[in-house]
Amino acid sequence: MSNTLMNDRVAFIGVGQAGGNIAVEFKNLGYTTFFINTSIEDLNTIKVDTRYKYHIPTAQGCNKDRDKAKQYTKDYYEIISSQIATKFGNITKLFFCFSMGGGTGSGISPLLINALSKKMQNVTFNAICIIPSDSESARIKFNAFNCYTELKAIPYLSNVYFIDNNSVINNDINIFPTAVNNLEFLNKQIAYRINDILSMCNPDTRGIIDTEEIEELLKVNGNVLLADIRNEDVVVDNIFPSTKKGCQFLAYSLTNDKDYLQDKVEELFGKPLDVYKGYNNNNSFVAIFGLPFPDKRIEDLVKSYENDIEKIDTIEDEEINIEISKLPDLTKRRKVRLEKAKQMNALLDEL
Repeated sequence: MSNTLMNDRVAFIGVGQAGGNIAVEFKNLGYTTFFINTSIEDLNTIKVDTRYKYHIPTAQGCNKDRDKAKQYTKDYYEIISSQIATKFGNITKLFFCFSMGGGTGSGISPLLINALSKKMQNVTFNAICIIPSDSESARIKFNAFNCYTELKAIPYLSNVYFIDNNSVINNDINIFPTAVNNLEFLNKQIAYRINDILSMCNPDTRGIIDTEEIEELLKVNGNVLLADIRNEDVVVDNIFPSTKKGCQFLAYSLTNDKDYLQDKVEELFGKPLDVYKGYNNNNSFVAIFGLPFPDKRIEDLVKSYENDIEKIDTIEDEEINIEISKLPDLTKRRKVRLEKAKQMNALLDEL
């Protein structure tokens, strides 16, 4: 679906190389974008006006070092926040795009979202974050776990769209003939699916979910999934990791009323507080808002990390004995997040 009403309200910020590549796909769909990177080489691959790029001064990349990226965030927070506030003065929804496993996006994004969401309380902050595949390195998996833990501690983070890089092995790249590889396919898929949500307010005489309702849905705290409705079945898009039941809201965009499969949707995602319904002429789908975070997927990633560490026998034990604690239960949602936010204050107070 082509979005016609939300372009002036929504913007996307790509942090790091992977995040920048995702944000480019939203730029191609007509949205305002901004790009932040520690690597000038990566930033130069993004073909946008230099006004919409920010290179951390003197930085030459982070080499998957999240601590280095966090320090850059502290050192240049005032400049970064000023640029964002200036360029997105009329924007009410900001989506941060980043990989959880790298250095730049994984290190900068949680700190920046946490600090800005406290300062710019009239703006809703959302995240689109990539979970690394099981085939990636132990260090990337370790970064992803720590990034995930920090994201769960941010009290004013709204929608979070977790994207599973494991899904690229199942993608039919022919759906997007312009994609040159599976990762580019995935980036396009992410942009098109989230654009589907933002386009639910497009005019249709049978009914719409209006812009104020979309804005309210984008404020909902928690994980978001999309599921297509095909042949009287509900099919969760494979780019999203599975999660527990416990949704807050459902938003349908239907081509016909027979695709309103509320019983089947509730079997998968639980009973919502409210249901919204609109129509389109392309495909029927339902967006599920306010789900628990995908702890099981991260637990599996941790197990994969631990298996990798066991196989590494060329390094002394004390150099690789990195302890990962048990994942906390976050089903209590924002109350728990407010408590956990205290753990980040020491780090964030400097911003």
